[in-house]
Amino acid sequence: MRKKRTLAALPLGMILACLACMLGACSWLDIGGLVSDDQTLTVTLLDVGQGDSIVVRQGEHALLIDAGEASSAPGILQSLEDMGITRLDMVIATHPHADHIGGLPAIMDALPIDCFIMPEVVQTTKTFERLLDALEANDIALTAPVVGQRFSLGEATITVLSPAREYDELNDNSVAIRLSFGYTAFLLCGDAQSAAEKDMLNSGLPLSADVLKLSHHGSATSNTQAFLDAVSPRMCAISVGQDNNYGLPHREVLARVQAMGCPLYRTDTDGPICFISDGYEVISIPSA
Repeated sequence: MRKKRTLAALPLGMILACLACMLGACSWLDIGGLVSDDQTLTVTLLDVGQGDSIVVRQGEHALLIDAGEASSAPGILQSLEDMGITRLDMVIATHPHADHIGGLPAIMDALPIDCFIMPEVVQTTKTFERLLDALEANDIALTAPVVGQRFSLGEATITVLSPAREYDELNDNSVAIRLSFGYTAFLLCGDAQSAAEKDMLNSGLPLSADVLKLSHHGSATSNTQAFLDAVSPRMCAISVGQDNNYGLPHREVLARVQAMGCPLYRTDTDGPICFISDGYEVISIPSA
């Protein structure tokens, strides 16, 4: 059995994160200013209302997954600035819905991006057209996700889990990844629904994770019991807007998570949420 580690035994980044939480420093900007050293991985779910935007940092390396609606861009850019991020190693646009890609054109205009991953699906919307225009204007090449493909983010590894094929439902075409760092892992699957989850279960790729971001803002069209059982998370998080018009997160999903005895964090009630890994264990802010 792994011994419980004391605060003094944690690396600098984790100690500062704990102190920030103790002092109640859990606002968007305060979390953005937390130190990330070379020995830690931070995964931050920004509070962008009814949408998704996740910042991953490992040492000097940074990944942005989605950027909420267009109105979220100024806040995301401010948060990236507070984190000291001036370049993005990678951006993942999980799928072309406005609450995931709306803010990306402004991000592309503001920061250099080394790799841009997006599924090969098309939307006939102004939001999608603006995204394509920004890619062309900034001379950013698209990389299509391939299941099983691996990318490095410093000492962390990103494994693509989905999409395995083209699905009828746009949400199922979401880019899903498993982010591993040392002995810890995070599962981040955009808005992937039950069809994509079934394919991931049948892929033979590892799905277990310390932290699961519940897909599609906690919708019952995602987060099936079989998928939750396979991931077996120690903590779950939802990016969701307060008093949204969709009734999210759905009661069935909340009941499944509660039955697992898994702590749940929500951006609508907790604000931005930061998870920090030292490669052996993961702590959360707010801390359970």
